[in-house]
Formats: sequence, structure tokens, C-alpha cells
Amino acid sequence: AHAEAAGHLLLQRDLALAHGSLGDARLLKRDLTGARQAYQAGFEIIERLAAADPGDAMLQRDLSVAHINLGDVHHLEGSLGAALEAYRRALAIRLAQAAAEPADKLRQSDIASAQQLIGDMLR
Repeated sequence: AHAEAAGHLLLQRDLALAHGSLGDARLLKRDLTGARQAYQAGFEIIERLAAADPGDAMLQRDLSVAHINLGDVHHLEGSLGAALEAYRRALAIRLAQAAAEPADKLRQSDIASAQQLIGDMLR
């Protein structure tokens, strides 16, 4: 039963990442509505998975990326408050991850990228 549950989780994560990739493709075509819909679908899956297993670092990072994806669409749509909120949520997740793994360079890079997005919004 445990292996079946783990397999289901991986399939759900794969589905969420596929939605993210679809959002990326739609964003490149400047289809903001389609990008937002795809990113939102992926976000909802990852949010559920991350809430069910808050100690899973991979899912928490996926959640931070999902927040950034939505923030990017909000930014391009002109919803600056929503974009800033999404970026701040991503930063909060990334700060928590870095606190748990202070020597991990990826965590530090993730913080820097989220801070850059927030800084760009506040200019």
C-alpha cells in the first residue's frame, strides 16, 4: 500500500509539473489566460501534496516555483499586488528551506531569485 501511495504521489506531482510546462509554453505565446489556468491547475495539485507532507523538501520547492509562476502571470496582467503576494509566499517557503539546509547552495540561489523578483516589483 505504501508503494502504491508513493506512486500516486509521483503521478500527481508529474501532472502538476506538466501543467507548469503547459503554462510556460502558453506564457511564451503571450497567452496569459491560458498560462494562468495551467499554472493554477498545477498549483492546486502541488499545494495539496505539499500540505499533506510539509516535510517533503521537493514538494515545498515545487510549491515555491508554483507561486512564482502565478506571480509572473499576475505581473504581466498588471495585478501587481497579487504578483507581490505570490513572490512573498515563494520567498517564505525558500527561507524556511534554507534555514533547514543552510549549506545548500540551491536554497541560497532560490532565495536570491525570489528576492530579485520582489525587488523588481518594488522599484
